[in-house]
Amino acid sequence: YDAMIKAHRQLGTEPVFAGGAWTWTGFVPHNEFSIEASSAAIKACNANGIQDVFITVWKDDGAESSLWSNLPSLWSAAENARGNYDKEAIADKFFKTFHVSMKDFLLLDAPENAFEKSFVHNETKYMLYSDVFLGIFDKTVRPSEPERFGKLAEQLRDISKGKYGYVFRTIADLCAVLEKKYALGVCLRNAYQAKDRAGLVKALEDLKETERRVVRFMHSFEKQWMNECKPFGFEKHDIRLGGLRQRLSPCRRVL
Repeated sequence: YDAMIKAHRQLGTEPVFAGGAWTWTGFVPHNEFSIEASSAAIKACNANGIQDVFITVWKDDGAESSLWSNLPSLWSAAENARGNYDKEAIADKFFKTFHVSMKDFLLLDAPENAFEKSFVHNETKYMLYSDVFLGIFDKTVRPSEPERFGKLAEQLRDISKGKYGYVFRTIADLCAVLEKKYALGVCLRNAYQAKDRAGLVKALEDLKETERRVVRFMHSFEKQWMNECKPFGFEKHDIRLGGLRQRLSPCRRVL
């Protein structure tokens, strides 16, 4: 950041810095990554005397994440701009202002945090939509993840109270879908190749349960959208999630 600011000043005008609070890759925010990046950026801006700084919140490809899901990123950036880099003090002020602990709010990041935190992924999105018969992304599947998604769904439901409760419920319902669907294509393929009839029967049951959980997620996501946005734009999600739900039915019939 320091080098880029100095490079831009050589153009003869005073730079304006626009950072990013990462919420544009899917349903899940990336607050922890954003906080680390923004902290470094704002330190560089302060050190170089940059006067105009703002944080962007893009909503690429459908605006799936809640508008409120990156509150920790925005709050931390504002505190950093005041010269406060003490994470405990920042978290304490966050709780006093929003009546939700920073630790709880950062749990919204957790579905994507199976990878190293130094890089941003959107596995929860591509595995939600990955076709259970085609398996395009199945090479990325890790056996421990379904159990982790199940535990996260319970944790997020436990804290889905108050003004922002619906945000936590949406991600909880997404995790519940992934608990069943994430590794389903791999399990189904393995059972098919091994001629494991009991395994295929289990896959049929999981397909039916996945469909039920997709419907629940659709309802919670729609509620989130209607709380925060206008109805226009949701037709994209009706088509996407409706297509996902519809695809599960013929997969069951074929199997």
